[in-house]
Amino acid sequence: MFHIITMYADYKNMKEAEKDVTSPRCWFLPTYYSQAALADWSSLNFAQAAGFRDRYMGRLDTCEKLASLDFVLRQEARALFAGVPQQPNGFDCGYYVMKYMDNLSIVVHDSYQHDSDHARLLLALYLVQSPLNKIRRRLIQEARKL
Repeated sequence: MFHIITMYADYKNMKEAEKDVTSPRCWFLPTYYSQAALADWSSLNFAQAAGFRDRYMGRLDTCEKLASLDFVLRQEARALFAGVPQQPNGFDCGYYVMKYMDNLSIVVHDSYQHDSDHARLLLALYLVQSPLNKIRRRLIQEARKL
């Protein structure tokens, strides 16, 4: 599942980069960083590692400069995230992560009712149609044949 969340984080970062420079932006750190921290970096090829570095290391430097805000704002942040719900089962945590990346308030809102089957269908459609999907065109052509 972490590959899907990583792709989604990349997609969200691409969309944020399209915003006007004066607009506030969010930045999503792909999960391959946490996976790489747990794994052996030698399993990554040089091109992958260089691509990760080029896309995200400059932003990590900025994040380090902002790290002191965590300490200053820790009470406010704790209160803000106190009501975040958890998935109703043991297998939809990845979907909840992506839903939360889309819109903080929609997952926290009391009217949100999680439907696992519907959520997975929407995710599958997104993955097929995503501009990051390398086989997107082929999948669409195959679907048209049906």
